[in-house]
Amino acid sequence: MTNWYVCHYSVFDQEVSFKDYGTSKKEEKLPFKMAELYAYTRMFVNRKRFMMLVALTDCYAIISGVLIWVVWDQADRDDGIAG
Repeated sequence: MTNWYVCHYSVFDQEVSFKDYGTSKKEEKLPFKMAELYAYTRMFVNRKRFMMLVALTDCYAIISGVLIWVVWDQADRDDGIAG
């Protein structure tokens, strides 16, 4: 599984309807008790901010990877910076 799939699965896939049980008051009507981690993420994790953080981290990783590859490639060439 890729990082994007895991991110999408954990953020957007839910088995409890947010429409029917999306608030603390409505959650009390569930036939089972939700885990404490669910309550924490519902109250304190902003979906837009989390997705932006994932996207920016992905961009940072790609830019860093390209820069590291360019430095390695130039150092490895016969006519590069180390040649």
